[in-house]
Amino acid sequence: MEKELFLLGLIRNSELYGYQINELIDSHFNVVVNITRATAYRLLSKMADEGYIVFREEYSGNHPPRKMFTITTQGELYFQKILRMSLSEYHPEQKSGLVSFAFLETLPQEELKELLSKRRKLVLQQEEKLKESKKHQTDFQMMFDHQFRHLETERVWIDDIINRLNLNGSNN
Repeated sequence: MEKELFLLGLIRNSELYGYQINELIDSHFNVVVNITRATAYRLLSKMADEGYIVFREEYSGNHPPRKMFTITTQGELYFQKILRMSLSEYHPEQKSGLVSFAFLETLPQEELKELLSKRRKLVLQQEEKLKESKKHQTDFQMMFDHQFRHLETERVWIDDIINRLNLNGSNN
């Protein structure tokens, strides 16, 4: 439902080609929305079959036709319905790799420090990417802020673990 809501919301804001949708996802939203190009195209096709969106093919020179997607009245109603459902529900996220933190003591300290540092670096990279996306996609600030807080909390938590396990090199 979240992915459909996201795609309908993008198309609702303006008519878009499938390629444009995927470029937006790749350049600004993949930190927030976990959706592949194949999934996006599959969902667009499904929503077209269900009457939520329509498309027209546009031709330009010798290039293959491009599908320009537009939301329908039925799609707008569906968008409003799933928007309200999404806002009123809460499902705790299943964080990847969380179980591994129950078994930290099984690893040598030097390796553990290296692995946690690597994870921290990945979180920092996501934070930086999100900061850049926020500059370009002002309509989506609330969504970006939410994700940024999760990333920030993850980074602080990793720092706390490194300090609690005395992996930062002090008092050795």
